[in-house]
Amino acid sequence: MIPRYLRISGFTSYSERQPAEIDFSELDLACISGPNGAGKSSLLDAITFALYAKARKTDEAIINTASKRAEVCLDFEYEGQTYRVQRSLTRGKGSSLEFYIQNPEAVDDPARAWRSLTRHSVKETDREIENTLRLDYESFVNASFFLQGKADSFATQRPAERKRILSSILGLDQWEKYKKAATDRISDCTSQLKLNEDRMGDVQRYLDQEDSRRKEQQELVGQRALAAEKLRAELASLETQRANQERLRAQRENHQLLQRQADSAKAAYTSLEDKLTAKQNQWKDLQADLAQAEVIEAAFKDYQELREHLSQVDQLAEQAKPLETELQKIQGDLAAKLAELRTEAHLLEEEQKRILDAQGKGSTLDRDIVEIGTKIEELQGRLLRKDALDKEIEAAEAKVNEWKSTEEVIKQRGKDLKARVEKLAAVEGAKCPLCGGPLAEHDRERLMAEIKQELEEKRRDYADAQAAQKEAWESKKALQNERNALTANESQLHAFQLKAEGLVGHANRLAEEKAAWEEERLPRLMVLQDLLNNEAFMPELRERAVELEGLLKDLGYDPDEHAALRRAEADGRQSQDALRHLEVAKTQVAGLQASIQEDEAALKLQDAQRRALQDEADAAAAKLASETAGMPDPRVIEENVAVLQEDLAEVDRRLGAADQWVHDLGTQQERKKALLQEAHDLRTQIADLKSLEKAFGKDGVPALLIEQELPELERQANEILQRLSNYGMNVQISTQREYKDKKRQDRIETLDILISDGSSIRDYETYSGGEAFRVNFAIRLALSKVLAQRAGARLQTLVIDEGFGNQDAEGRQRLIEAINIVKDDFALVLIITHIEELKEQFPARIEVSKNSVGSVVELIPG
Repeated sequence: MIPRYLRISGFTSYSERQPAEIDFSELDLACISGPNGAGKSSLLDAITFALYAKARKTDEAIINTASKRAEVCLDFEYEGQTYRVQRSLTRGKGSSLEFYIQNPEAVDDPARAWRSLTRHSVKETDREIENTLRLDYESFVNASFFLQGKADSFATQRPAERKRILSSILGLDQWEKYKKAATDRISDCTSQLKLNEDRMGDVQRYLDQEDSRRKEQQELVGQRALAAEKLRAELASLETQRANQERLRAQRENHQLLQRQADSAKAAYTSLEDKLTAKQNQWKDLQADLAQAEVIEAAFKDYQELREHLSQVDQLAEQAKPLETELQKIQGDLAAKLAELRTEAHLLEEEQKRILDAQGKGSTLDRDIVEIGTKIEELQGRLLRKDALDKEIEAAEAKVNEWKSTEEVIKQRGKDLKARVEKLAAVEGAKCPLCGGPLAEHDRERLMAEIKQELEEKRRDYADAQAAQKEAWESKKALQNERNALTANESQLHAFQLKAEGLVGHANRLAEEKAAWEEERLPRLMVLQDLLNNEAFMPELRERAVELEGLLKDLGYDPDEHAALRRAEADGRQSQDALRHLEVAKTQVAGLQASIQEDEAALKLQDAQRRALQDEADAAAAKLASETAGMPDPRVIEENVAVLQEDLAEVDRRLGAADQWVHDLGTQQERKKALLQEAHDLRTQIADLKSLEKAFGKDGVPALLIEQELPELERQANEILQRLSNYGMNVQISTQREYKDKKRQDRIETLDILISDGSSIRDYETYSGGEAFRVNFAIRLALSKVLAQRAGARLQTLVIDEGFGNQDAEGRQRLIEAINIVKDDFALVLIITHIEELKEQFPARIEVSKNSVGSVVELIPG
């Protein structure tokens, strides 16, 4: 993976207002420099965040405090292809991710330059990126990144974890997939074998029933013959009964016809009777109407007089209507205008109250502005010490390192003096064990006294050096605390400046509002109050309303009287209907009387016909009942036939099943042979797969491949380590070690790192400080070189974040030499450091600084 372009916005110390862009395309070896806390390591965090959504900070902590969203866009080259990852995290809304691959044939066409590889979800797209790189986050940073504070993250892992990371870096993860595939196949074959055994049990149980099934088949043949004979006898009885039922059916149809004729005659009689009753009731109603003739005629006369009066009042209403309409419109206009004036006056009064209240708070606002101004001046004065503190911290750190080196020199001198004392104490004979010359007893005692005295002085010097180192450390810590406090003061100053700007703006707005009120809206409020108090608005309409009210009074029109006359007229309309009823009754009464007499005579004739037809139907019913008595019910015989048919069908079904079972006996015997062969094949396959599972496991092929790579890894690591240690250190990597229990013949699988310093061999964990870093640096570079050689440069970028701080001048120079040795094996090498004198050691540098907005990046070519 080779970074080509990086854009950062709203990420950690990089603000949305001041995005950072870096073009890596022309770089091969560069230094990322700048003061502590400027945002150097955040550039690496941005790369791992884009690729893996991981950085030193997690979740929304990566979002710049003055930004709403963190966004990183990374273009990188990998195995001849160029990719783009664009990942963002929005405060309170979650993350988004886009993944593209460049189309080399359409680089100049923005619409076709990039083809999307983004999947349906962020999680699926993360898997696509990881599959493209073929490395997870841990393996990626262990192989290519020396992250700040994690330079030893490979060497300090537990041996088993080291082995896992090394397997991933060497591309051996595929063997784990092979092992899982073998394990899954074993599981599938085991399941198939279990299913085979279940099927074999079913087949064997089938074959075990042969004797009982053949006996059952013979019994069912006899049962079928008996059931068929019973069914034939019952069917013959059913045919006889059906002939008798056909004869009775004709008689039953004749009776039903006669009964329908009698029912029809009865219905005609009932209809004629109802019709006669209706005419008789109508004749009675007409007689009642004729008895009310005088009352109906008098009511109609009163109704005619009422209609004449109503007509006169309608004429007055027509004259009054336009006057009332105009008066109502004027009254509505006056009411609307009054409401409009009141609303406008109320709004102006509310605005006046608000402005007066705001002006009352003006003195408090002025006092706040003065107080914040004082605080801003005080904080600005404090921040003037920031640059001086950075230099004092750097000087204090140099003093700590200086005393630490002095302490090591004194400590080594003390060890040498102790060794000389031990040699003098153990000497026998007359020769000096230190110089080989003659040594008398008193000379030995004098020499021992001098050495002990110098040893005691060195002990005091060592204690003084420790005290001085502690004092320098505490001084550095105090300066750093003061520097951290100034960082907090910067945020506080920014907040106060924003608040001061807001207060001044608010005070200016209050003054502008007051001036606008007095000039524009106060005169209008005074005019409105005068109009409302004196009712002096719309005078012409008020005069016209008084005039219209006088005209209506002179006309004498009464709306209530008019409404009462209309109601009385509506109530009197029924007298018209009553009069028409009376006229009809006079014309109908004579004809209705004659019609009633005709219907009475027809009803007597219809009654005689009805009685005769019913007597004939009753006689036919009696004859049918006599012949039906004692005859068996054919439905009972039909039910018996159905039962016998079901019995025969059941016997046929059971006999068919028995015949089929005997017929399938040969098929089941063949199936048993096939299942036995299948079981044998499955067991053989399971045994083969278990052998493969063991071979694909961590102790199989992967372990052999790691063993093959370790000599080259040791050679590469030692080539670098010897340059770093002036050929004083050597590294060994062991994949096995003995158990503490000496009786055990096997060995522990591990990945131990053993270091030889010329005098002894020790575990990596027993080293600290600069020596441990050199060992780790050599191993990490060796891992990257081995990977580049065997995987076709899958990783071609090397990044070292703050790897020089714990090295002396000589150690730093050796690290730079080592970097120059391996730089040709990588397309891009980036070194992050805050040490000023190292900047000029590199052909190009990326300078990171910080202003009031956030971090700023500048590319300075060599």
